[in-house]
Amino acid sequence: MDLDGLSEAEALKAAGVDAVSASPTLPVSKSSATAPLPQPGPDGRMVFPVGVWAQMKDLTKHEKTEDGPWVRLGQVVNGWYEKDIVLMTNLGIRARFRGQRVKDYDYPQLNLRGVKDKTPALNLHIRSGKMQIRVMETGFPVLAEAPLREPLPQGKEYVAEFYAIGQQVIARVNGQELTASTDLPPAPCSFSLFGADWDYFQDAQVLNLDGLSESEARKAAGIGE
Repeated sequence: MDLDGLSEAEALKAAGVDAVSASPTLPVSKSSATAPLPQPGPDGRMVFPVGVWAQMKDLTKHEKTEDGPWVRLGQVVNGWYEKDIVLMTNLGIRARFRGQRVKDYDYPQLNLRGVKDKTPALNLHIRSGKMQIRVMETGFPVLAEAPLREPLPQGKEYVAEFYAIGQQVIARVNGQELTASTDLPPAPCSFSLFGADWDYFQDAQVLNLDGLSESEARKAAGIGE
């Protein structure tokens, strides 16, 4: 097939390749069931493998609505997260959303680095045509923001990713990258998908980056490629 003279989008379409899925950093499987689950450690807490994307949580234990590979959870209070895990300092989370939100303006949010009663979480927030990296404390201070390159109207699929490596925070929406630095000290933490009952999603996954050098962690996350 001769693709010379076509734009990247036209070439991908002609080749039958989805422009979002084409990026090696995005979840491309039709179901996160192909990704491993975290495994119990010696003390019974779940351990996420280092350098490998793993399922965020076992979905079979949740009240949910299913539509093929897509899932929308029942009502979730304070976000959907795994309580009994070995906490991670450097990590990433990602998910693919269908874009059929309960309310047009309510996009699910990804949270990292929060330590209850100690450290406010970092938050990837999408709203009003912008992506923001915020701190979940009074006033929701914004560390970085940018207009979305491609709009996300109702019904448009998109992939959201969020990483914390040292004091660097990286967000991506459909491959568009936004970075920020935080003064909050890196500390072992959990994660959450806030609004897992607001939209259908799949490929909700976690990447444990602890024990890797900064360059190794960035490579595992596909940052700077």
